[in-house]
Amino acid sequence: MPLSGPPPRLRLPGRPTSVGALLAVLLLVLGAGVAAAEQLAANSSPLPPPGENDLLVMEARLGNYILADSLFAYRYRGGVLLPLSEMMAILEFPIDVNPDAGTAEGWYLAENRRFSLDLGQGFVFIDGRREPLDPAKAIRHDFDIYIDSELMSAWFPVILTANISRLVLKVESEEPLPFEQRLEREKRQARLGQGRGPEGPSYPRIDNPYRVFSWPVADVSLSADWDNDQDRVATSHAVHLAGDMAGFSADIYATGRDKDTLTDIRATLSRQDVDGNLLGIGLSELEIGDVYTPQTTLVASGREGRGVAVSAYPLARRSDFGQVTLRGELKQGWEVELYRNNILIDAQESRGDGRYEFIDVPVVYGRNLFTLMFYGPQGQKQEETIQIPVGGEMVPPGDVYWELAVNEQDRDFIPWGEANRQPAEDDPMEGRRRVVGTAEVGITERLSLGGSFSNIFLEDGEDSRRHRYLSGHLRTTLGDVSVELRGVKDMDGGRAHQVSAFTDLFGIDVYAEHAQYFGFESEKVRPSADPLTRQSQLRLGSDIRFSETFRVPVNVDIGLDRTEAGYTVFDVSTRTSYSSGGLIASNQLSAVRTSGDGTESSTSVGGTFDMNYRFEDTQVRGSVGYSWLPLRRVDSISVSADHDLDEDTNVNAGLSYTLGQNRRATVNAGLSHTFSFAAMNVNGTYGEGGDYGFGLNMSFSLAREPHSGMPVMRSERAANSGAVAARAFLDNDGDGSFTEGDEPLEEVGFEGFGEPGERTNAEGVALLGGVSAGRPTDVVLDEATLEDPFWVAPRPGVSVVGRPGAVAEVDFPVVPTGEIDGTTYLVKPDGERTEVSNTRLELVDAEGRVVATTRSEYDGFFLFDLVPPGTYRLRVEPDQLDRLGLSMDPLPEMDLAASDTLLGLTVTLRPR
Repeated sequence: MPLSGPPPRLRLPGRPTSVGALLAVLLLVLGAGVAAAEQLAANSSPLPPPGENDLLVMEARLGNYILADSLFAYRYRGGVLLPLSEMMAILEFPIDVNPDAGTAEGWYLAENRRFSLDLGQGFVFIDGRREPLDPAKAIRHDFDIYIDSELMSAWFPVILTANISRLVLKVESEEPLPFEQRLEREKRQARLGQGRGPEGPSYPRIDNPYRVFSWPVADVSLSADWDNDQDRVATSHAVHLAGDMAGFSADIYATGRDKDTLTDIRATLSRQDVDGNLLGIGLSELEIGDVYTPQTTLVASGREGRGVAVSAYPLARRSDFGQVTLRGELKQGWEVELYRNNILIDAQESRGDGRYEFIDVPVVYGRNLFTLMFYGPQGQKQEETIQIPVGGEMVPPGDVYWELAVNEQDRDFIPWGEANRQPAEDDPMEGRRRVVGTAEVGITERLSLGGSFSNIFLEDGEDSRRHRYLSGHLRTTLGDVSVELRGVKDMDGGRAHQVSAFTDLFGIDVYAEHAQYFGFESEKVRPSADPLTRQSQLRLGSDIRFSETFRVPVNVDIGLDRTEAGYTVFDVSTRTSYSSGGLIASNQLSAVRTSGDGTESSTSVGGTFDMNYRFEDTQVRGSVGYSWLPLRRVDSISVSADHDLDEDTNVNAGLSYTLGQNRRATVNAGLSHTFSFAAMNVNGTYGEGGDYGFGLNMSFSLAREPHSGMPVMRSERAANSGAVAARAFLDNDGDGSFTEGDEPLEEVGFEGFGEPGERTNAEGVALLGGVSAGRPTDVVLDEATLEDPFWVAPRPGVSVVGRPGAVAEVDFPVVPTGEIDGTTYLVKPDGERTEVSNTRLELVDAEGRVVATTRSEYDGFFLFDLVPPGTYRLRVEPDQLDRLGLSMDPLPEMDLAASDTLLGLTVTLRPR
């Protein structure tokens, strides 16, 4: 008997069989056909409802996930009936079930996949087809509509298999269910962005302490080029080092060319605390060396130079109101494309300092998913994803965020490279001291106040002049509208005011701002003989949906500038994009109209069309730059194609064509191969006019595996992120530490990040790269890769906060497990003993923690498998005992050894 009974049942009176027969005869007389009469007669004939002994309390499972632990089903006429309303809730299909009316209506997976059921009419309408209902497989019972499991499997893209002996309903999806789609999205977000799910890391965090010294991780790029113009081989090299030094994270980037071993060097020492308690004074980050000063709205751009920077802002904070700046490492010969919500918005090639910098990138209201696509000279492709939510988020009430940076602009922390670098002639800004600080305090959940000060120099002809700025702002939310009011005062003359607003209006992302200037100039508002007096901007973004699967994102940016002399600049920029399968295409069209008092107005219109298409093993990228006004012409064309010969070898070719006065055509081709230890590329170019050249490139990363001390050389770059040296071993003594007598486990895998298929070596160690810097990342042992199915990891996962070049050492002990089984009985008041199903049993360890749960099956049998060695106590869930008014005869504690089994236990329940 089950421990939990079914809900009250509603019995529907059946119509007399004679009525059905009479209707059948009438239909025959009217010529409706024998088949229709038989169907109606069958629908009209009452069938006996399922009995109490047919009730099954089942567990619904999809893979390792429990979808429902108490699903009421019935054995009926050789099959199993399932409750339609509960199954739709489990599968997350928005189908409304009305048992009283005997109907169901809604859709599943997509709104055009409709479902409709009517028991009274005896039909089901599903995905465009109408089918008759078998009254033995679709009945109204127990306040629900019950459907045969095989019939439900035929309707929906799922396979439902009922195991009556184990009381388990196995669910297999033929198409990804909403639940599975959500899990996949969370996995992608964890791998590409945060290294965690939407509610933070899933496992306990372990320390990853800063060290006095650690062996650095190195990314190395080498290149040699020859062309017929110079008729010599030119060489260049770049090294990016990351590791711990003097209790800080050290990041060094050095370049050289030809005989100059070192032409430039950039170095930074930093410390971060994801909990915001660095040095015990509430800091989140401290940087010394080549640092950037913060950006401030209307005033200061971020500029690099030797100095110090401190911050108490959360490490995850990236955006200012309406914009974001993205910076990072970009090695020699690499390119990077920036996508926002699958729309290509910018691209850059590597520059001399080994960095990329996308400044003041507009963000939209709501979710901003930025994707950085990196393309290497050896055909490498890497992807990084950053999520930035915008709108409504405020500094928590009572919290104070602030940052301060002081540097000498354009001066290197290590001046070695400056002597070999070509200096800018009479640069009036180099070496000028900059001091920039910002602060913000939360007042309420909907109000924050902030301010900034900037002590910087502005270029003034061949000289520079110091300016000191004070700024204050108020941020608030009015319903769904985020508003910022800002005022700036230049202590050396001039002021500015700005109002900005964000919202989502009828599905359209809206950003608007207006600024007024009164003799104001700064790095953001450049000095001019005819200074700006006001600026206005309006950004709109939305998706134009042509169908469920065809949508076109459209963004419109409108700006209006006016100067003191009455000169106006009106510009409109639109970007449309389309993404489907492996195709991403976008077009940007810009129009600028200038006019002024006494001057002739002018209009220019031009744009760029970009395309990226991936099909099977081939990727094609193309771009066309064009002008519409004042001349209609194509300005430039470029197209490139990459084809993977196999997973390690790639061939590529490209054509670029520039028209106009600097007319020139260039073709290039290359062959790349990725070895386990390095990536190599050979390429050639031929230009219009007979210029040609050849190049050879090689890149690799070098790290030290901390357990063995052996070097590890790989083709993937590694210095931008952290790493984990994960060691898996059979913990024979059960102490949780790797000691004498424990056995390293080979070929064990880990989930979440790192190279696909990365497994432990003969020493039981896997070096896993790609740990997000400054964010918790889950490292999880994949128990499916253990050679013995009865082995488990008592600690299957940990959370690690990575940092560039740091290798965290994590041990994963694995223990053999045992089994505990038995039978649950209920002793009735008359002394009769009977087996009971659906008893919820708990296994409690010596510290009082519930370490495992299970339920008794239809015959009272229960099983705890994969139980680690230890001392345990068996009990029935206390809430279930209280709810049912039962007590359990106590059982003695049990000692379970490795690979042991405790069989045939008896759990006895009695009425209180």
